[in-house]
Amino acid sequence: MNQRHPNPFPGDPAAPPESRATGAEEGPAASARRLARRLAAAVTGCCGALAALHTARPDASSLRVSSCAALAFLIIFIQYEFGASGRRTGNAAHPLALAAQLLLTCLPLPWLGLDWALMCGPAAGAALLALPPGAAGPLCGLIAVPLLLFGGDLLPLARTCCAAAVVALVLHGVGRLAALTAQAHESRAALADRAVAAERLRLARDLHDLLGYSVSAITLKGELSHRLIPVDPELARAELASMLRISRQALADIRTLSSRYRKLSLANEARAAAQVLEAANIATEVDVKECESLPPATDALLATVLREGVTNIIRHSNAQKCVLRAYCRADGIHLMLVNDGVRAREGAPTPHAGAGIENLTERLAAVGGRLHARVSGDCFRLVAEIPVEGGIPACAAPTVEELNGGTGAISKSTAG
Repeated sequence: MNQRHPNPFPGDPAAPPESRATGAEEGPAASARRLARRLAAAVTGCCGALAALHTARPDASSLRVSSCAALAFLIIFIQYEFGASGRRTGNAAHPLALAAQLLLTCLPLPWLGLDWALMCGPAAGAALLALPPGAAGPLCGLIAVPLLLFGGDLLPLARTCCAAAVVALVLHGVGRLAALTAQAHESRAALADRAVAAERLRLARDLHDLLGYSVSAITLKGELSHRLIPVDPELARAELASMLRISRQALADIRTLSSRYRKLSLANEARAAAQVLEAANIATEVDVKECESLPPATDALLATVLREGVTNIIRHSNAQKCVLRAYCRADGIHLMLVNDGVRAREGAPTPHAGAGIENLTERLAAVGGRLHARVSGDCFRLVAEIPVEGGIPACAAPTVEELNGGTGAISKSTAG
């Protein structure tokens, strides 16, 4: 029975979504929201303290002063808990919280007067954060209307309006900065998730390409050795030794999966493929001499295509003959693999299209190459094309007559 253990790194992109969500609560985005929340509470608290100090004149009643302090505390609490970047609402302000803050700010104005007017700043800042610009602007104007109703000296009124506007802009800037910071970290987390998914896909494709070929070759040589033991023990031992070499190579290949390009060589893989095919009693013609000095990435990719092609021949055909050619053209490098023993409808793309062919198609497309896989008669033709810029002289592709020199039946059936 599988048990799920808690991930020791909850913020890691490779962690399960629920673990990553838990870790996000302690991540940089949460820290930015927490800082914005505290700054907003501090600024609003300073405004409330100034309002209470202005209200606490010698002739002011205790009810007026205590009411001012209580209202300021309620506004701070609402903004801290439910406002933009609030502890319980994240990056979104609750509409009821905004309505409550506006009411607690505007309704006491006729009673508390200009002493309370500075609290219009936090209310306007909350409106700017919670509402779209088209609605926030008019609402801020409505908040300022009660201030214009106060008579008397215009200088204190102007100072109060300017101070409230500065407070509103500061709170809006702090809240927007926290929201943008959270979005940036969420985008980075999404990019990390994509990178992890791409790396997992690469590992899956590499495992398929590596182990598919190696396991097929080991199985083939194991069956051959089993049949040869009573007939020819020496040859059976030779096949077992070859099987051990393939298994060791597979282990070495698995250890290199951490690198982007494995150190595979088309020439080495062609020699190994010829041995495996000949062990399966498949007459093989190999010619890759023209492509023995390729760029490392191209060499590894063509070697991977060759491995998958040989694996498919062993698994999905009753081949008797096989031609393996690599040649240069002006547009790049071409690898061709042709075998008989296929039973499929004429013109079909491939009798065994699956993950291997799809993986190769994606790999080649990533470097601007193409993969052609077609059936003609009882033969299957696999051609990989990779563009290479400079450094490799172009030469002619093998003709039908050239192919007829080794395996005429194959070349004739694939010429069309």
